[in-house]
Amino acid sequence: MHINKNTSGEPLTSAEKVHLKSCQQCSYEHETISLLNSSVEQIELLPAPQSDWLAIQQRMANKSKVKQTSPIQWFISVAASVTFLAVGWLAWSNYHLQGQLEQVLVVNQQLESQLSLSPSPTFGQVQLLSKVRLLELQLQQTTTQNEKIQLLQQRKKLMTKMINNKQGAEYEFSI
Repeated sequence: MHINKNTSGEPLTSAEKVHLKSCQQCSYEHETISLLNSSVEQIELLPAPQSDWLAIQQRMANKSKVKQTSPIQWFISVAASVTFLAVGWLAWSNYHLQGQLEQVLVVNQQLESQLSLSPSPTFGQVQLLSKVRLLELQLQQTTTQNEKIQLLQQRKKLMTKMINNKQGAEYEFSI
């Protein structure tokens, strides 16, 4: 067992002192460290030049100044935040409208499949079908999703009327 306490400067225990008498390597290291410690205590500290202290103080003063954000930087950060929120809202709105559009399309497809099962349409159904065709033309010409959804909902109502009138009243005749 070799002694490592000399590096920390702690006093040696009696067991370590006995070990120093028997181990030349530890004894040499202990003497070397003791000499280094005594020589360090004898070295006098040299004061730093006054110009160095002034340079350090100037650097500290420059770093301690709190940088204030300019109105331009504040405006840019607010504009970026608003843009981020607007893009997020538009993406959510588009996703929501897309979901509504898909739902309306699915319902319309179901209604059309039920209508196609009818062997012969009645006069009322033919009139409703012509209204549906007009709505489909308007649907192809519109560009906004809100208008498309409104037209699809109108189309859905007409298709529902057609299915409800599928068998017709007793006084109606098939064409």
